[in-house]
Amino acid sequence: MPRLTSGRTLEEHREHMQEQILDAFEEVLAEKGWDAVTMREVASRAGATRTVVYNYHADRTALLVAWSDREMDRFLDLCERELAERSDPVERLDLLTTLVLTEYSVQRGPTADIHGVLSPKDQAALDGHAKPLHEAVAFVLRSGNLSGQMDCDDAETAGRVILAALETERPTLHGGGRLDESVARIQPVVRRIAGVGPGV
Repeated sequence: MPRLTSGRTLEEHREHMQEQILDAFEEVLAEKGWDAVTMREVASRAGATRTVVYNYHADRTALLVAWSDREMDRFLDLCERELAERSDPVERLDLLTTLVLTEYSVQRGPTADIHGVLSPKDQAALDGHAKPLHEAVAFVLRSGNLSGQMDCDDAETAGRVILAALETERPTLHGGGRLDESVARIQPVVRRIAGVGPGV
């Protein structure tokens, strides 16, 4: 593959520029909020032209979805590393609960308000990136069923209910609520949904 004057291949250059654009988007979003995000501002922060940014993303919603995908990938990598250190399904479920709530607790400021300002269509596009997390929860539930530590007939549905239950803690944590209190409040609910037996 041909190399650019910087020594990077074209593919490496594209990946580097994509990261710069997403980092710039994150900065603008955190500082000014969703309503103030413009392609011009993102391009300026990324050290690129608007044309370059538009070559990567059609509009700011596409930017938001790409940024959310990147953040979800990072979060899932963290989950994978943490879960690899545990084999007990109940411990894994408790860990996932804590990790998700911890993620909510650091999403404060303008970034936390996005869900309330998007159109239904854009919200659906953004929500699609959560599918891998649902799959991770469902996998833990199926493991718990096989080990006899959990009792939920439909892991897919139970996984969605668990994520919905965790979502109820998002506003509290975004508002500065204590993480340990949220974990203590929602963890028994998650265990009941999963059908974790008493004393486990």
